[in-house]
Amino acid sequence: MLPGYADVEFIDGVYWTLAVEIKFYALVALVLLAKQIHRMEYLLWAWLIGLSLCHFNFPVPGLVSISMFPYGQLFAGGCWAFLIRSKGSSPSRFAGFFASLLLGVAAGARESKNFLHEPSTTDLLIVEMLIVLCFGVILSVALRWWTLRRTQLAMTLGALTYPLYLLHNRIGKLLYAAMDGVVPTWLAIFIITGVGVGLAVTVTALVEKRLVPFLGRTKTYRRLSGSANVPPADRNPQRTQS
Repeated sequence: MLPGYADVEFIDGVYWTLAVEIKFYALVALVLLAKQIHRMEYLLWAWLIGLSLCHFNFPVPGLVSISMFPYGQLFAGGCWAFLIRSKGSSPSRFAGFFASLLLGVAAGARESKNFLHEPSTTDLLIVEMLIVLCFGVILSVALRWWTLRRTQLAMTLGALTYPLYLLHNRIGKLLYAAMDGVVPTWLAIFIITGVGVGLAVTVTALVEKRLVPFLGRTKTYRRLSGSANVPPADRNPQRTQS
């Protein structure tokens, strides 16, 4: 999950995001250990200021790493959205959210060349529109303007997202290389999408819904998790009452 720090080749190119995600968890852990969670809004503003300095290339040692530049504003925006939803809206929280959005737009323009080959003006416009759209959806949820109903379909689609993330990139590229020049591009994309979703469904059904719960019931897991001495919940409440 952290091959970049060990100078080891990635199993899959898209797994670079895992290191960014883990760094965020590490920062949250430090805040909790320091018992500073009640100062979260001040810390978020400091974070955004650090990201702004990085954007303008201020030479502050270690700031790029600790601020998670150029992706930190996406996490900060999510934090502001959580505060808006859980504690209510305020001018400061709205300002923090929109500052995160502006930094996200700036980073999108700056980083597009690292993800697209010679991005055109149209490419950049699409990137910026997607960033604004994502922030808009998150804000609408934070303000409770829009809520996704808890349906079985929504739960199933949500469960597929992580397996699809893990599997789509390398497998998709291999399939595309095999079909390039053999079948039309639109058909190749359709087949690759179908294979990716099919694999995600398989992993969700066989691993996450069957294997993981099975492992969770083993004595080894219960011992490692410290729950070996905790009796399983009684499935018959009437028996418990009697």
